[in-house]
Amino acid sequence: MIRFGIAPLLLTLLISSVASPASFHVSAPSTGPLQTVRSKSSLLLLTDSLPKGVKLITAREFNRELKRISRDFKSKQPDSTFEKIAFTENLTFRNLVLIGKAIDKTGLFYPAIARYQHIWKKTNKERPDIASRMLNGYLGIYNMLHSISRMYASHDKKALASISALHDTVRNNIGSDIAAITTMAVMAETGYKYLALALDQADTAGTFDEALAKVKKNFKEGRAVSVSDEDRLLNGIYRTFELCTLWAVAVDPDATAEVRKLTGSISSQSRAAEDVAASLLVAVNHLYKITHMIAKGFAKRF
Repeated sequence: MIRFGIAPLLLTLLISSVASPASFHVSAPSTGPLQTVRSKSSLLLLTDSLPKGVKLITAREFNRELKRISRDFKSKQPDSTFEKIAFTENLTFRNLVLIGKAIDKTGLFYPAIARYQHIWKKTNKERPDIASRMLNGYLGIYNMLHSISRMYASHDKKALASISALHDTVRNNIGSDIAAITTMAVMAETGYKYLALALDQADTAGTFDEALAKVKKNFKEGRAVSVSDEDRLLNGIYRTFELCTLWAVAVDPDATAEVRKLTGSISSQSRAAEDVAASLLVAVNHLYKITHMIAKGFAKRF
């Protein structure tokens, strides 16, 4: 079973990268007239006309949902490990929904996001067994990472083609006859690749080039020693977490100390985990916490 551990070099690169403000390009596809504005360190593309029926989220709505997610995490934890995993996956999905809406100033992805939310609710109702709910929870995370990668790569045809190819590979390798853990592993690995591509696109100044290269190396090394779907799943989530630490400090450099504390926590808790289920809970708990931190960073930009 793979154990998580952020290499000291990655922590050093993470902290040193924030010495100078990160320059992240945040954009979404456009269909109408565009205006470009500077918002702190991000370049946002705003459209003069939204898709029919779409209303962008307000700062008040964003913060209200952010507080609701935090309250749910603290007060509604289930008892069993697997129930906690499914529960925390859904909270992570909700964090990513907020992040996606913060990035998408055109509203073009709002209908897709609403569809993902509907799929999650419908599937949980129709397939209430724990394996299905765990799979459904990570499907929500996968769908949002897929959409967010498309938002960041919206003006790069080559990057969009890579995203489409990855998505096609996932669709060709999952199905009703495939075990839930195998499907989750495929989605976790591909979700990591989506986010790596997104951050490559977003980091226009190359602030995190060295740190990104280290995470990619960690992924390849973890993949090489993975002997089971459980290993592949954990490697995908751990590496996604590492990428999210870079994303978090890019969005909010003031969060650096908190990110550093979180990386130490996931390393120590992973080493202490006695089985795969415990390791997976550690991984999804920390993915929830880092995405919540990213969402809080975006909340400051409204």
